[in-house]
Amino acid sequence: MPGTPQQNGVAERRNRTLMEMVRSMMSYSSVPISLWGEALKTAMYILNRVPSKAVPKTPFELWTGRKPSLRHIHIWGCPAEARIYNPHEKKLDLRTIFGYFIGYPDKSKGYRFYCPNHSVRIVETSNARFLENGEINGSNEPRKDLIELPNSCKPVGCKWVFKTKRDAKGNIERFKARLVAKGFTQKEGIDYRDTFSPVSKKDSLSIIMALVAHFDLELHQMDVKTAFLNGNLDEDIYMEQPEGFAKKGNEHLVCKLKKSIYDLKQASRQWYIKFNNTITSFGFKENIVDQCIYLKVNGNKFIFLILYVDDILLASSDLGLLRETKEHLSKNFHMVDMGEANYVIGIEIFRDRSRGVLGLSQKGYIDRVLKRFNMQSCSSGIAPILKGDKLSKMQCPRNNMEMEQMKKIPYASAVGSLMYLKHVQDQISALLLAC
Repeated sequence: MPGTPQQNGVAERRNRTLMEMVRSMMSYSSVPISLWGEALKTAMYILNRVPSKAVPKTPFELWTGRKPSLRHIHIWGCPAEARIYNPHEKKLDLRTIFGYFIGYPDKSKGYRFYCPNHSVRIVETSNARFLENGEINGSNEPRKDLIELPNSCKPVGCKWVFKTKRDAKGNIERFKARLVAKGFTQKEGIDYRDTFSPVSKKDSLSIIMALVAHFDLELHQMDVKTAFLNGNLDEDIYMEQPEGFAKKGNEHLVCKLKKSIYDLKQASRQWYIKFNNTITSFGFKENIVDQCIYLKVNGNKFIFLILYVDDILLASSDLGLLRETKEHLSKNFHMVDMGEANYVIGIEIFRDRSRGVLGLSQKGYIDRVLKRFNMQSCSSGIAPILKGDKLSKMQCPRNNMEMEQMKKIPYASAVGSLMYLKHVQDQISALLLAC
């Protein structure tokens, strides 16, 4: 139907991905905005040659039956010196012309270039020199996106972190790689001033859930991708080059951070400041007791927003107001609309609106804890220990075999996991009573 792009969600999301790539490519280059179509074709060309979560093979491989080569891929919009075929070329004529790389031909092996000072503005050739590192025409001087470390400054280290993302049932959703800073090397008063993590209180979450069940509110969930990268830095932070990306001969140079990065001491606070300014400018008011709870009232319609680092819950009495809020968030941040909420901060949400029932469960978390301590096949009981039971030294390991068995169970981690589970269960019980 007209005006309902959500009915074709897959195509609309792909269109958004393509246009975000185009905007990024255009902003990085110096080519005219009229060449956005060339950028779009190049974005499609790249996406067809990279893997996706849906299938283990690339679209190119599924279509042609052979793996694509990425050796010919270059930075879109970068300056280049291209040599085109000219049968009338004279001995003293220039051998190359200056232009900008704008894509790949459809029916030949080569490259397309935009040459503003040539009689033919767009040319195709396979013979070119790409100035991808910001080199000056005719020289090899590198660009500054790296700098010398200023005197009396100490750079922050960095490392790669690999993580497996799972859903509520423990199934693997995707594998994530993230570059993080070694924030433990930062010094307070020099590299950062304040820290703050935007986490709503579980008491607040329980109250919101009770309101959702009582007033039959819409309950949706959104996720902010790479949330901490949105924060602006107030301090000058210098970071060592990432492993595997240091250019030979320039290993001594460092990166000056323009935006915050994960694991910086101030990263979570800067993300909160950016989010708070964005959402309050849209008419939301911050709760004075819990600063990660927001409310917007429009006539007889209202919407709650609950922020838990990069997870967002939206509880609204009106679908139109809910849609407007989602659109505003998507315009300012890279958001993933997860639809109706069913899993947040390790808690599963079950809902039967026809009966006015809303339930919370930690089954997925409990299963993961049992598996972590190798107790997934144990028998269930009312409680592992009863009130009044006394412990004695006779229960300690008596020989090497029992000691080795005890080493397999980290006691502090096990108790901590059970205490967290008990705390959340108390919140769920309080919610049931409130409902």
